[in-house]
Amino acid sequence: MAISQVKHGERRSRSGRDRGQLRSASLVLLLLLLVGGCEPLEPQPPVETRASPTPSPSPSPSPERKPDPPHEWYVHDVFFVDRDSGWALAGSGSGRRVTRIYGTDDGGQTWAVLSEPKIPLANGNNDPKNGVRGVVFMNRRVGWIFRPSSYVTHDGGRTWRRARLEGRVLDMERGPSSAWALTASCYRCSLTIHRAQGRGVAWRPVRQPKLGKGEGMLVSGLASNQEGRG
Repeated sequence: MAISQVKHGERRSRSGRDRGQLRSASLVLLLLLLVGGCEPLEPQPPVETRASPTPSPSPSPSPERKPDPPHEWYVHDVFFVDRDSGWALAGSGSGRRVTRIYGTDDGGQTWAVLSEPKIPLANGNNDPKNGVRGVVFMNRRVGWIFRPSSYVTHDGGRTWRRARLEGRVLDMERGPSSAWALTASCYRCSLTIHRAQGRGVAWRPVRQPKLGKGEGMLVSGLASNQEGRG
């Protein structure tokens, strides 16, 4: 009995020691595995974060400018110096009320635009002081557009400049070698007749009695009389 108990006790103590040794060996092996497998991590460079570019707003399309509507031109006056050479003063039917000069050298068969001076068209009611609505030529180069203002050309109607006439020009007429103008310094003032010769640069008043408004004397009649007297 005692021997079996001793052997049994030795067997139990050995198994206890074996388990303790096995446990210690397992712990050592686990520590070795942990120490061997845990390598220090190298510091990683910081990841650069880039903000996505904000798309710029597309420019709003500028409103398309519509072209000005074409003008309708109306002839207000025509003048011929001979059978072939003539000029026409036309005005735009639009609100701009601009003027245009046409010329012909074949008796009116064909017409060409000679100029579009920056001179307003007078309509007879509220005439601008610098407006015109009549045309007359002394020869193929010298002519005027007038009423109530006056402008002269020396190149057949291609360029224009202010004429040296004072007051409102009421009418103009041409004689064989002269041009005649009827003017008034104001609405109710007396009328004055002027005469130009040669290049039509200088206008001189004609000696004659002052004519009141509405007395009915026409420049064309006076021009014919003056030319007839030489």
